[in-house]
Amino acid sequence: MDRTVSNFVDDYVEAYNARDVDRIVTLYTEDATIEDPVGSSAKRGHEEIRSFWREAVQFDMSLTKGAPIFICGNEAAISLNVKIGTPDGSQDLGIINIATFTDDGRLTSMRSFYDVDAMAKTLRL
Repeated sequence: MDRTVSNFVDDYVEAYNARDVDRIVTLYTEDATIEDPVGSSAKRGHEEIRSFWREAVQFDMSLTKGAPIFICGNEAAISLNVKIGTPDGSQDLGIINIATFTDDGRLTSMRSFYDVDAMAKTLRL
């Protein structure tokens, strides 16, 4: 499972940075959920997940892998660095995703933890 999760993270980062929503959606099971940010309403299934990512890729953001991935069974804590373009240059923020995977490395759930106020301020939401 460790290698599969590592492959997932590489695919996820690459697909996001390419703004390839269809590719992102293929990384999730049909009934997967996303709670991004934690505390928001969960998005369930490919239709809601696709809608979520269509909106997300509109922002001037890029992802890179952060700290090592911590894996326990079919769950992982994944650190990502987000670079957000701003009128004054860019701002870096961190995200921790807590994810659950199938044995073949597809996401069944993802919960994203980050500083919601800092993200909203940077994105001018």
